[in-house]
Amino acid sequence: MKAKLVRFEITSRVIVNDSDTDEQAVEKAMEKVANNPMGYLCHDNVANVEDDNECPYNPEFDTEM
Repeated sequence: MKAKLVRFEITSRVIVNDSDTDEQAVEKAMEKVANNPMGYLCHDNVANVEDDNECPYNPEFDTEM
């Protein structure tokens, strides 16, 4: 067994008012992702997979998923 770090890169398209700030766009995107997280957690959105060298697998503390 070994530990892996899996990073997802999520992009969400939102429609905002002309007067909305970037922060408001971020809030809308966060809400959109929160309402359908499984729609974003897919192979298409995997940024990279790497070994976890900082905190490797330890059977005393880790459980299988």
